[in-house]
Amino acid sequence: MNQKSARLGLLPVTLAIFLAGCVQGPDYERPRPAENGAVVRGNFVRAFDGAIAASPELAMWWRELGDERLNSLVERGLSSAPSQAIAIARVRQARSVANSTRAERLPVISASATYVHAEVPEDSLGSGDPLSGDLFSIGADTMWEVDLWGSARRKAERANAEADAAEARLADARVTLSAEITRTYLAVLARRAEAEQLGRRRDLENSLARYAEERFQAGATGRQPVEGAKAQVAQTDAEMAAVTADRAVLVDALAVLIGQEPGSLDGEFAESGAGNAIPLPPESVAIGDPAALISRRPDIRVAERQLAAANAQIGVAEAARFPGLSFLGLIGMGAGDPGDMLDPDNLTAIAVPRISWSFLDFGRAERGVEQAMAARDAAAAQYDQAVLIALQDVEAALARFGQQRIAFASALGTARHLETIATLEAQRATAGTVGRPVAIEAETAAIDARRGVIVARAELTRSYATLAKALGLGWQGEAEATSPVNGSKANGPGSTSQASAQEQF
Repeated sequence: MNQKSARLGLLPVTLAIFLAGCVQGPDYERPRPAENGAVVRGNFVRAFDGAIAASPELAMWWRELGDERLNSLVERGLSSAPSQAIAIARVRQARSVANSTRAERLPVISASATYVHAEVPEDSLGSGDPLSGDLFSIGADTMWEVDLWGSARRKAERANAEADAAEARLADARVTLSAEITRTYLAVLARRAEAEQLGRRRDLENSLARYAEERFQAGATGRQPVEGAKAQVAQTDAEMAAVTADRAVLVDALAVLIGQEPGSLDGEFAESGAGNAIPLPPESVAIGDPAALISRRPDIRVAERQLAAANAQIGVAEAARFPGLSFLGLIGMGAGDPGDMLDPDNLTAIAVPRISWSFLDFGRAERGVEQAMAARDAAAAQYDQAVLIALQDVEAALARFGQQRIAFASALGTARHLETIATLEAQRATAGTVGRPVAIEAETAAIDARRGVIVARAELTRSYATLAKALGLGWQGEAEATSPVNGSKANGPGSTSQASAQEQF
């Protein structure tokens, strides 16, 4: 190959280097949430008055409840639940695609070695003599699609953004799973505690039915009080059956959430005792501010990364409107004898540049750009919607959490009053100033009030789990969760000390 041929072969490479900076499409700029009204305001509308600036812990928020069994359930779920395995596999898939896309910018080089033995019979070549011989050859070839207009770079940018979105979906799956395990666990404990209270109420109602039967047999009253007392026992039995069935369903749902078969957790919840007490959230709950929420919630990160991928696709579509340049290079050596293959006189080298351009595509490339820009605009709108939904989730969770604090405090007050009444009526029944039914009915009312406390307590802690989910907590490592963010600490009206509540119920 002479010098002129070499210079001609280098021409495509020189042109590629010259045009390497011609990347089509707009460069990506992250959305600016500072223009959002909530971010400018700097706080949540439903945040409690007198809130203290604080940032929430991003990881393992459920540990604030102080329940070791819950900690174990959540950790098992995060490590083995099918939803987590699915999300992890999708991250691996997306990262593999991103790595493959980056490799497309580089040339493909392959090597080959060939041995040919040929025997041609007489007269096949018109010479009248047979032909026989061997051919040994080695060679290499390369194919390179030159990224003149940045199409490959935009494709890699798009693939990286999609891989980031897959990782954000994994984080979102962790947030959702930890909240669902916690809420289901609390519902299981609540149903168990309700069943215990219903059992006590049934014992009292059976006692009242026996008392009414005794008075009827003695002729002191009619049949109506007896039938009424027995009907109340039957109603309580029906409630117990429904609560027991709900508890079994919830235990099975909890097992599936952590990746186990239904029924596998029955043994863990079979024992009674203090370990089944419904935990209470901390008195103060850090909630951060809207700006921190937008940067923290994984679903917003998903929407932002999808926007980045859609923006990169515009560059891919733009590059399709321009000529493409590919470069094929071949080099090889061959001879009839293996010892002659390395002879420089047997070297063969070919350089083949190729330019392709669909200049007459009747607007297909232009339509492709329009479609990519429309997809980018849709992704931008989806991002805005994700931000609004996140803000709505937090505001609603704050409102419910504050209301549940008040409801729990009210339920505790009602229960205390009815407990006092039941104690006084029991004393009067012992002294003979009132009949036993009066004391039993007072105790039954107190039991119903305790059941109301159980429900309110469970709903308060469930609303705490809902708030943690709305805040996007539960996916980062603890070392990553220490960056300071201006925020608010919710300490609502009607809040009750966890310690004092634990002592009473």
